[in-house]
Amino acid sequence: MMLPHSSHFTWRRTIFWVFCTASLALAARNTALPGRYLAFALLASAALALVLYYYSRWLARIEARFKSVHPRKFRVTTLLMFYGCSGAAFLLVALSPWLASWWITSPLGSATGYFISPGLMASAAGFISQAQQGEAVA
Repeated sequence: MMLPHSSHFTWRRTIFWVFCTASLALAARNTALPGRYLAFALLASAALALVLYYYSRWLARIEARFKSVHPRKFRVTTLLMFYGCSGAAFLLVALSPWLASWWITSPLGSATGYFISPGLMASAAGFISQAQQGEAVA
């Protein structure tokens, strides 16, 4: 069985795009924002995901400079960031209906978790892509 962090796991991109699309579709369905504001929120979520992807790649690149000194620390940090961000994104989508009860008065509050989760998934993708650029993490 291949785990998602393996370089031979071919479904990682598909899982990423399906999860992000489903999350943003749930956000569009569960929010009370008018059309223009919903489009702006979707655009802001996509921009945040893009920024977090490149930021996490940059952080992983800095960490990779010290890979020869502490190779196990590099591997553990990369795997923790990949699975931690992915797990947080899945947990945020699963708990979003419960979290929405805290922000009853805000129309954006009912979908905030759905808008944030693509950023977490992009961060996980940035960490694992930079780690696999030099060598396989499998």
